[in-house]
Amino acid sequence: MHFSLANNKASKVKRSQHAFTLVELLVVISILALLMAILMPGLSKARSLAKRSVCSNNLRQIGIALTAYGATDSFSRLPESNGYTCKYIPMGAYETLKSVSPGDQKIFVCPEYRLFKEQIITELGDSELNRTYRWEPFPSSYDDGEGMWIGYFYLGGRDMSNWDWKFMPPDGNKWISPLTLTASGKLPVMVDLIEQAAGRWHWTEAVHRRGGWAMLYTSGGVEPDEIGAEGGNSLHLDGSVVWSGMSKLTKYPRSQPGAYRSFGYWYGGQ
Repeated sequence: MHFSLANNKASKVKRSQHAFTLVELLVVISILALLMAILMPGLSKARSLAKRSVCSNNLRQIGIALTAYGATDSFSRLPESNGYTCKYIPMGAYETLKSVSPGDQKIFVCPEYRLFKEQIITELGDSELNRTYRWEPFPSSYDDGEGMWIGYFYLGGRDMSNWDWKFMPPDGNKWISPLTLTASGKLPVMVDLIEQAAGRWHWTEAVHRRGGWAMLYTSGGVEPDEIGAEGGNSLHLDGSVVWSGMSKLTKYPRSQPGAYRSFGYWYGGQ
C-alpha cells in the first residue's frame, strides 16, 4: 500500500513537470499570431503572383489559338468584333478558338475574375443595387447578341473607321485594332480587364488588385488605382505577353466614344 501511494505521488509529480502553464500557453499563442501576421501578406502576394502567371499563360494559349484561327483565312484575318464593347468576340469565333486552343474555355478568363460568381455593389442609394448578385460560374454560354462574353478585352478585328473621336474626352486616347496577323506585332490583341465606365451609374473594375478582383459601382467616377489596381497583362500580336504596372497603362475607350463612356486600361505596345 505504501509502495502504491509513493508511485502515485511520483506519477503526479512527473505529469506536472510536463504540463503547460496558462502564461506559457498565452506566450505560444502570441508567437503563433505574430508569425501569421508576418507570413500572411507574403502568402497572399505569392497566391496573387501565381494567378498572374496562370493569366499570362492563358493569354499565350489564346495567342496560339488566334494564330491558328488566322491561318485558316486566306487574308490572315482575326475574328471580327464590331459589337459595342471589347468584352465580346463573335460566338462562331469563340467556338473556333476554343476548338483549336491547347486548353479549354477556362483560358478565356483570368483566374482572378469573379464576375458571374459574386459581385458586390456598393455606394449607391438604390436598394435594388446594394446587394450581392450570384450567377452561374464563369465562363458560361452568355451571349446577348453581341457575341461571347469573355474574361478579357479582345481588341482585334474591330472596324474603327466609323468611330467619331470628337466625342472622346481629353483623358482618352486613340488606339488601333489589329485586323490581320500581318499587322504590327506590337499591337495588343487581348488584355486584362481594367475598366472605368459611366452610364446610368459609374463603375470601376480591376482584375489584378490588392485583395483580388473587384467591381465598384458609385455615384461618381473612381480611378482603378484608387481601388488598388496593380496593373495588367497584355497579349500582343507577335505572341508576347507583357505585364505592366498601372503607371505604364494608358486609358483607351473600349467602345465607340459617345454619351456612354467606357474605358479600358492597357499597355499599348508603343
